[in-house]
Amino acid sequence: ALIFSARDQAEKIKASLGDAETRALEQKATPEQVKQAQVALTQVHEYMGEVNGKLDAITVNAVEAFQRSHGLEGNGILNEKTQRLLQDVLAKK
Repeated sequence: ALIFSARDQAEKIKASLGDAETRALEQKATPEQVKQAQVALTQVHEYMGEVNGKLDAITVNAVEAFQRSHGLEGNGILNEKTQRLLQDVLAKK
């Protein structure tokens, strides 16, 4: 029963991570906000993709990595705090 519950836990964690990414991909960020984030994330070497203003899994993962490395919750959401921090990083470049 112990192994089964551990597998259950792993599935629940995986499902919740999937939900978080889905929420991040469905956020209401404008293409301009996404593009600004991609530019900033490219500057800090978190994002290697095309700067195109499209919110995709690569962009969301880069936002999450940036958030975690700056002590924020890594949820991939371009909230005000994350956007401000990205602007600060760009200003220091």
